Amino acid sequence: MEPILSSGLMREVDRQTIQDIGIPSLVLMENAGRGVASLIHSIHSDIKFPVATLFCGKGNNGGDGLVIARELVSKGWKVVVILLFPFDQLSIDARRQYDILTKLTELDPDQELSITTLSDSSKIWELAPSDVNIDAILGTGATGSELNPLIFSAVEWMNANPSPTYSVDLPTGLNPDNGKISNTCVKAELTFALGAYKQGYFVNDGPVYTGDVKLIEIGLPARLLNQTKVSLNTKPDVASFFPSRLKTMHKYDAGHVVIFGGSPGMHGAPVLTAKAGYASGCGMVTVVTARNSYPLVAAQLTDALVFPAEWNRSILDSAPISERMEKADCLVVGPGLGRSEEAMQFVRELVLEAELPVVLDADGLFAFSGFDDLFKKVKAPLILTPHLGEFCRLTGLSVEAVMENPIDVVRDFAARIEQVVILKGPHTLIASPGGLVIVNPTGNTGLATAGTGDVLSGIIASMIAQGSFLEDAAADGVFLHGLAADLAVKETTEYGLTASKLIEFIPAAIMDLMNE
Repeated sequence: MEPILSSGLMREVDRQTIQDIGIPSLVLMENAGRGVASLIHSIHSDIKFPVATLFCGKGNNGGDGLVIARELVSKGWKVVVILLFPFDQLSIDARRQYDILTKLTELDPDQELSITTLSDSSKIWELAPSDVNIDAILGTGATGSELNPLIFSAVEWMNANPSPTYSVDLPTGLNPDNGKISNTCVKAELTFALGAYKQGYFVNDGPVYTGDVKLIEIGLPARLLNQTKVSLNTKPDVASFFPSRLKTMHKYDAGHVVIFGGSPGMHGAPVLTAKAGYASGCGMVTVVTARNSYPLVAAQLTDALVFPAEWNRSILDSAPISERMEKADCLVVGPGLGRSEEAMQFVRELVLEAELPVVLDADGLFAFSGFDDLFKKVKAPLILTPHLGEFCRLTGLSVEAVMENPIDVVRDFAARIEQVVILKGPHTLIASPGGLVIVNPTGNTGLATAGTGDVLSGIIASMIAQGSFLEDAAADGVFLHGLAADLAVKETTEYGLTASKLIEFIPAAIMDLMNE
């Protein structure tokens, strides 16, 4: 797992590194600038005489930018540095970097470097275009308040310029914690994460404005970074926790999932869940579906056992279903189940009585809207898989309240109900009752289509049935689901991905993990 820090914790880690450990702040700044400059130079190694326009603020982000300028010049670049604050407003370290840069220029006037301090926003628009724009204006010191006219113009100029823009640590105008934007924001092609990833990269508008994110190691001690309770899921982590398979195993060793779902008009949902369960390694799948949906569900599931039922408590006492339940390792409750009062009462009774892990999705979640006090009364561990709308319905919160700080909100809800909660989105969040939040990096807009949530439920249930702990199953399942989508869109594009097509790429995603 890669640590993800809030701006407050980032400041504290910097303080501990500098004051308690004794690593000078200038060393961290040098490491940051050199790392960024080296990567920019390697990206544009094909340009014979590259030119960069670099905007610097007054804080240490601007100091990082001045180091980047020096390092790029040493690699043969022409760099135009635009200071947006006068010298006497620069931080102590930024002043030192400015002094170094100007003295080098004086010693060697032929260096391809110019430093200009601007205070008139109209002058920004007189700048000549360059090969690369570099945003080192605010960094994680941003507060989310509106940008002043000068910085606003610099941001707008970079966004209007056809050359790629790279942001140092954080696009100017982006809140480092909740990913919301100010009155404007740099739309970076690439953001260099200095020392650690920041929460704002992954929520709200963050993914739109950060572009790709590259981590630059600057010398922060790992022990200090690991104070965070938010982490980025990584392929090596998922591969290491992925269920193993023994040569002597049989179908029950590979796990048995029982799915309760399906109703007229929504018979496809449990079919997708079942097929995803098999595609991700489950040994046996049983589907219990509404009686009037049974013919359509059974016709599409030649590999699974399918039983018709009425949604009431008595079905659990029927011999065929009770036998399957006794041999099950995990339940999935909700895909396409319907929202009749009888069905909702059945779901609540089933979940309250269950002794097996339960993946609660779709209409299963709807059954607990207004009844979230019941979660603490369940005997079995649950994984809830809501999208934003379902999460708001469960919690009673508005969309605005959730998105003000989604990481904290989902963490608090998981702790309150003492269950694992997956908040699905562009970067899905997995929260455990103990306060840990895992941010998932895989997936794309192709997943914004009906049925992909049913696929996710099948994958997660399969992981549990094969022996994974709930938190591992949630993290592995979400990562695998997104990875399958990333592989699929190479063939289908993000416009053409369907839930059925997604299932076809689950084995390829597993193979990709196994080759890690």
